[in-house]
Amino acid sequence: MENISQDSLYKSENTWIKDIPKQEISDYEKEMLKGTKSALELLEEEKTEEEIKRDKMKETITMLKVISLNRMNLNPLYNTTQLSPEKRKEFLNIMNSLVNDYNEGKKEDIQTEFNTVCIEKLFTNNIDYSQFPVYKN
Repeated sequence: MENISQDSLYKSENTWIKDIPKQEISDYEKEMLKGTKSALELLEEEKTEEEIKRDKMKETITMLKVISLNRMNLNPLYNTTQLSPEKRKEFLNIMNSLVNDYNEGKKEDIQTEFNTVCIEKLFTNNIDYSQFPVYKN
């Protein structure tokens, strides 16, 4: 018997398939998958009330933070830990004002302002997305 190395298949003259076209699922597969849930649907169902509240609060705080930074004429994604003490105080005052407005039922106005900031400052054609900060959940 001959000693075959692990790389023998890789080094041999094989024709590798570079691109496999996507195939539509068959009727049999559709029938088999009927009534099943996707991974995202299962993860959403497994969330507890506490996790749902935490996610909603985190989303709201991020929205208020973006608006506050924009009102200070800073990049809406600026790292607030780098603010000077004076700027931090201004930032916190704006955040408190927004939280009060949010609690008084001005959610739609705040959502509209957030959407405007995103459209005008973040989702423009001439922006370098590689410079955006990336946060871990």
